[in-house]
Amino acid sequence: MATVRICVCGDEGTGKSSLITSLVKGVFVTNKIQPVLPQITIPPTIGTPENVTTTTVVDTSALPQERANLAREIRKSNVILLVYSDHYSYERVALFWLPHFRSLGVNVPVVLCANKADLATDMTDAQVIDEEMLPVMAEFKEIDSCIRSSARQHRNVNEAFFLCQKAVTHPIAPLFDSKESVLKPAAVAALQRIFYLCDKDRDGFLSDKEIEDFQLKCFGKPLSEEDLVHIKETISKAYPDAVTPAGITSRGFLHLNKLYAEKGRHETVWIILRTFQYTDNLSLQETYLHPKFEVPPFSSAELSPEGYRFLVDLFLLSDKDNDGGLNDSELASLFAPTPGLPSSWADDSFPSSTVRNEAGHVTLQGWLAQWSMTTFTSPKTTLEYLAYLGFESSDRSNPSTTAALKVTKPRKRRRRPGRVGRNVVLCHVLGAAGAGKSSLLDAFLSRGFSNTYHPTIQPRTAVNTVELPGGKQCYLILDELGELEPALLENQSKLLDQCDVIAYTYDSSDPDSFAYITKLRAKYPHLEELPSIFLALKADLDRTTQRAECQPHEYTARLGLPAPPLHVSATWSSIQEVFVHIAEAAMDPSTTFPRTEEDLESKWVSWGIALGAVVCAGAAAVAIWHRVHRTYELVDDLHLATPPPHPSEAPIVNPNPLATVPNPPTSGVKMSLVITSNNKGPPNLYSSRASAFDLRSIKENEKEGRRSESGSWSYISAPAFGEGNPALMIAPVRDGLKRRKPKNNIVKSSSSFVSRVITHESSAKRLADRNPDGLFAFANINRAFQWLDLSASNKEEPIAKILFTKAHMLCHDVNELSKSPSHIDIVMGSSAGDIIWYEPISAKYARINKNGAVNNSAVTHIKWIPGSENLFLAAHANGQLVVYDKEKEDALFTPEVEDGGASSSKALQILKSVNSKNQKTNPVAVWKLSHQRINSFAFSPDKQHLAVVLEDGTLRVLDYLKEEVTDIFASYYGGMICVCWSPDGKYMSAKSSLDAKATTLGYQPSHSIPGDAMSETIDWAVSVMIADYFSGISMSACFIDRRHFKQTPVTATVSQPEPTHSAVTEQTVSATARDPTLIERRNHLMTR
Repeated sequence: MATVRICVCGDEGTGKSSLITSLVKGVFVTNKIQPVLPQITIPPTIGTPENVTTTTVVDTSALPQERANLAREIRKSNVILLVYSDHYSYERVALFWLPHFRSLGVNVPVVLCANKADLATDMTDAQVIDEEMLPVMAEFKEIDSCIRSSARQHRNVNEAFFLCQKAVTHPIAPLFDSKESVLKPAAVAALQRIFYLCDKDRDGFLSDKEIEDFQLKCFGKPLSEEDLVHIKETISKAYPDAVTPAGITSRGFLHLNKLYAEKGRHETVWIILRTFQYTDNLSLQETYLHPKFEVPPFSSAELSPEGYRFLVDLFLLSDKDNDGGLNDSELASLFAPTPGLPSSWADDSFPSSTVRNEAGHVTLQGWLAQWSMTTFTSPKTTLEYLAYLGFESSDRSNPSTTAALKVTKPRKRRRRPGRVGRNVVLCHVLGAAGAGKSSLLDAFLSRGFSNTYHPTIQPRTAVNTVELPGGKQCYLILDELGELEPALLENQSKLLDQCDVIAYTYDSSDPDSFAYITKLRAKYPHLEELPSIFLALKADLDRTTQRAECQPHEYTARLGLPAPPLHVSATWSSIQEVFVHIAEAAMDPSTTFPRTEEDLESKWVSWGIALGAVVCAGAAAVAIWHRVHRTYELVDDLHLATPPPHPSEAPIVNPNPLATVPNPPTSGVKMSLVITSNNKGPPNLYSSRASAFDLRSIKENEKEGRRSESGSWSYISAPAFGEGNPALMIAPVRDGLKRRKPKNNIVKSSSSFVSRVITHESSAKRLADRNPDGLFAFANINRAFQWLDLSASNKEEPIAKILFTKAHMLCHDVNELSKSPSHIDIVMGSSAGDIIWYEPISAKYARINKNGAVNNSAVTHIKWIPGSENLFLAAHANGQLVVYDKEKEDALFTPEVEDGGASSSKALQILKSVNSKNQKTNPVAVWKLSHQRINSFAFSPDKQHLAVVLEDGTLRVLDYLKEEVTDIFASYYGGMICVCWSPDGKYMSAKSSLDAKATTLGYQPSHSIPGDAMSETIDWAVSVMIADYFSGISMSACFIDRRHFKQTPVTATVSQPEPTHSAVTEQTVSATARDPTLIERRNHLMTR
């Protein structure tokens, strides 16, 4: 808001006082008025009330004896209203008044007013402007505008003072060069930044929608269709190529604002500029660039979820080639509305300080890591650049850029157990020259190892994400101090305030390397107040004895550290575990604090006090419980950063030109239908009364049923898997609770494996209002896993959608035993070998076989073991079957190969038996069937046998409870891709990848089959074969009404795949697969 002070100047008798009186009274005063009126202050009733608080009008005299007062008032004014009324006073405007203003050294706008227009009847307004005013305006740039008025007729009086107000609130001088008739460079730069910010999709054009949003933001009212067409026509007259079907270009936007300035509508340009926080000198407001943001001592600043989301969206919009990285040109375009890269980034040699891809482009992970480090070290820089880049807060209570940041809790240096509430931690890497510090930073950023030694002169920084045990992710900053190490270590307050942990490094092959550390710690005693870890680098070289007072392992033992120095090498793949160890030390500093004898004594005292407090608290809790009889459950508060999405989530196109499926085998497509209510038994899906189109008739039960010869359903009580092995029993803990693996919330997770979780805005209401008997659908498609409610009206809108970053999900399975309306257990297998356990109702998840700890090959098929709530079986692409427990942690797997035995002769190598006593961690069991890929497997209805098909063209039947192979069947040619059992458990159907028809095998030839069961089995086998024939992908199930098949009798069951039986099966498929009625029904089913 501006206070305008108008100084009215001009020769005597030009009507200055009459103009002021006419403004105040609203009419011309005929009575004689005093020569000089007193100062008048008027409220914001005229002009621009939104920008002007008060207006002060000062009358002056042109008499020589009043020159001092005149000069004083001119210097105090914001704008000058220069009045003339005849030819003589007009000549003095250029000869005396304007040079006099310059001689006083004032630089304020001047409004030229031709008064007493009622006396000059020989000239029109246009003639006055062209012949009198425009020549003076061309000579004197300080003239902002001009007007012709008459106090007697009260003509243009208010307008004259309005122009004075506008000259202060909306000056033309900073915007437009009237001599060159162009916008000034500062105005062009500001408008180009505004265009960049309004171009939300960064395509270089302002679309109609973006123009409408711009209009509403700046002027608060919509733009009519006629006005939009007129604007485009006006621009196209000057620059036809500036208006395209995609929208208006930056050149057209600048030309439009130039027209506003030329035609005296520069207040429109100023409204635009001030909406985007520009000041009168065309710089961004200081309060907008640097809002108040205080970081208390021992606290730190981090990006909030809203800040991460803004930076992720900015990265995705700037990655024009969708290669998952920002190259130099894309970075230059991204930072176009800013002064350039932050100076701290240049000091850190960006982009060498963060993660880059093979081409040297900054990845999304590196982009977020760099900003996390900038926010940690200099939050003011982050706030400044968020303002330049156009961050807009969604929080109405906090509309500034500070909504993108958050302040962590103050960190207290505690030696007792306690985790630090930070997601960004800093580690200083100290050590002698040549110890390998630079190679450690290179390995942290996955850079190649170099044998050339380059001494570090300037400080060097590296930042990357580290995934901690349990799935939580944090950003770790490694800082090598270089030659500034002494100066930085002497600054005790800054060192203790910022640093979270110190990594002492030494060359294990250099006998003089460790002595540097001992001298350094003796020189700077305050280093004892920081958590410390010791790293013995270059462990791939010969280890030597250190020339120090004591050896490294003795030194760390004296400090009371829990472990001796870690021996690692930058050339080893295990170097990544070092960074996890560093991050863990920073997050839980009590584990790596050096301890002295006084610390141990105080520790015993603290334990005694704590024990007494626990006893008192326990007694009080028991008393309260007996009185209240209520139980409360604590819920973990997981403070996790918002996970970024993957830059490219498009499906992968199959590179094989001869493939019949749109995606390669690593993409993975599968859907499961689930009903959570368990009040009915399994339906007869193969009877003539079942229909493929009534999905509500598909009821799933907790256990798989088997139909007996009498036609009734019965359940087989097969022994539980691993029954009799006490090592598989879950050890009870306090209060009889089972030990559970920690589960994280997938929505809040910052795991690098999960890219983004998209939940429906009303998912909670949809789940609360849904029918318990409704139908859920779960589908994994490429990188996405979707959860849909098929009983809802809007079936196409998923309740939740999970996008994964590092791999495709190839398969999944739902646990039929543990499902309920409030709980659903799902396991998913990925192309990277990682397995995700997911519970959609609570949004909890856990990552199993993380980074291939047990098996690093793709999971081709996965199923829950029948009758188990925790165990599931996964087939891997390297020919292994692995049993996992969702409640166990992973451990690096070492095969427990048995010596000889029958298992090898039956083509089953037991790498770990279910009867093994080592069952504290995954895996529970590992069986190797082949060196080639396992494509699919299926449990028999009696829950005792397992049918497995492999890429080597064999179908193998296992008694998985006894861990032995019972039968092997070989295909004529090609690998087997799918297999399933008949409902009565007497037949298996398997299909070759090179054959369009399936082969049906009878597995129990000695058992007689009733006619009804035989007919149903034939319908089942033909249904499977036809579904396989038409679908380009392997489907989990396909139910088709038998009334639409031609009956083809099969007279006998064969136990071996004889050619005669195969021929009959092929004829059956040939006769039915191309039935027009079936094709029509199949197409209808697929469209549904």
